[in-house]
Amino acid sequence: MKLTPLLIIIFLMTSELLGSENSVDFKPLYAKISAGAYSEAIASADSLLAHTKGQDKGVCYYIIGYSYEQQSEIGLAMENYLNALDFLEKQSTVLRVLNNIGNTLNSYNLHNEAIVYFNEIIENDFNDSLSLYSAFLNRGLSYSKLKQHEDAVTDIKQSIQLSLFSNNPRAKLQAINIAGRIFRDAGRDEESVAFHQSLLKMYDTASAGNKHYELYRFHARQGAHNLGRFYLLAGDTVQALHFYDKAIALSKTDNEFFESRKDVGEIYLHLGKVKASQAMLASALATGSDEFLLSKTDNLEIFNMLGVLTANPVQRAALFQKGTNLLLKYSHMRDRLVFLAEKHIISIRVNNHHETKMWEELVAFLSRSLVGVLSMILLVAAIVIFIVVKRNRKLANELDTIIDKMSPAESK
Repeated sequence: MKLTPLLIIIFLMTSELLGSENSVDFKPLYAKISAGAYSEAIASADSLLAHTKGQDKGVCYYIIGYSYEQQSEIGLAMENYLNALDFLEKQSTVLRVLNNIGNTLNSYNLHNEAIVYFNEIIENDFNDSLSLYSAFLNRGLSYSKLKQHEDAVTDIKQSIQLSLFSNNPRAKLQAINIAGRIFRDAGRDEESVAFHQSLLKMYDTASAGNKHYELYRFHARQGAHNLGRFYLLAGDTVQALHFYDKAIALSKTDNEFFESRKDVGEIYLHLGKVKASQAMLASALATGSDEFLLSKTDNLEIFNMLGVLTANPVQRAALFQKGTNLLLKYSHMRDRLVFLAEKHIISIRVNNHHETKMWEELVAFLSRSLVGVLSMILLVAAIVIFIVVKRNRKLANELDTIIDKMSPAESK
């Protein structure tokens, strides 16, 4: 789940970042991000670092990290995200950064490392339902990729509940979308299909004037695409093409067109329609940016498929070369992420160990103190009982003496 420029703008414009507690005006920076001027945003935020502290410095690092991520400089993005965590003071902002780091790791198949960041949110029981929703949803995706399907289903169910609780349409639609994928990977096909079809139904019933209409369109396209993928894997090419056609009809962005056209090209290839496959794959490649191609290794398969279908040896060699270059870049970024993530995760584990040890020592101290207090109470009680018993014995002896003295007189 990668942040879009629209989401980062919303993020920067929230009161957590632009409220009265911030001394820096970040509006020029989010304007640069909105315009796609990421290098300028990096330069501007970097120039502010020396003059800011606390939350403001954390926001600067976050902006730099986000801008690097949009330029596919994932290693630099991670470094700045991690720096942001050292300065951000507001819980809601920290949670967003933790989720973003986890999402970045997930996109590079570093699912075990990603889970550590999602656990930071879930296990610390932060009182933020939307952040918990995102953490459960993305941890569910991580578990699904690791084939821990029961854990994945448990997390996505929790995410759906939190999305309903938050009364946030974006969260609800996204949870249903991801649930369809997780249930499919878990082998629960009927439920998976039902989730994806529900997205199409919600879009069909939404009116064009609905303020969330674009959200319904986006997730309906995702639902159609995922249904196409489902039927393709099931061997039903007729149904697969039917839903891919729907996905293409609902597509708006270049990256959306790329996803569906690539899969349709793959179907044509399986059906032996070589020219149609080549045309569709070429159309897909023309719309997919390098940044998007690098977002997952499955995208890079298009270079091999199209290269095999290309008769011209020079063009074929160019396709294979570009695919190889992007795959090397992907591998380099992934290795860099492994290093950065492990370094920070070790830090998290050390800190957690220190905190655990601190609590253990505190409990031990309190236990020793409690035992000491109880021992003192018992000792005092014993002394009091001893004094009372001794005094009673003295009184008893004196009483016996008095009685003995009185006895002869009474006998007379």
